[in-house]
Amino acid sequence: MTKTWASKEWKAKRLAVIEGRVCAWCGSDKALAVHHNAEPRVTGLAKWKSIYRSLDKSPKHKGLSPEELKVLTDERFAVWRIEYERTYMDFENVVILCRRCHFALHKGKVLCSRCKIHYHNPRYQMCFECNKVKAVEG
Repeated sequence: MTKTWASKEWKAKRLAVIEGRVCAWCGSDKALAVHHNAEPRVTGLAKWKSIYRSLDKSPKHKGLSPEELKVLTDERFAVWRIEYERTYMDFENVVILCRRCHFALHKGKVLCSRCKIHYHNPRYQMCFECNKVKAVEG
């Protein structure tokens, strides 16, 4: 199965979506990426296993053999996959970020609102560099 983001159709849509746009965090127009703000990223296998576990624990499906559970899971997974790919291809709920900000986002960081250069953990108000400057300024 081809990865959705590897298809020619997806690449063409991606180019159309980012054309004339800038990074939502830092304003850069270089090396832009599309970030999908969907549910936390779930790989196919992890999603399949989660469907299997929920069916296995369901009183409605009690008594099904492991093979019957597998068939039912495959059916449910196929429906989920179609919907996942549809929303992924529609570019619903996306944000445009440069490569640097996109990487930071996936590492759990945010752009410092004070300097707009460095990144920091969202539980802090600013980056380490700005914190040092603030301490010196008093």
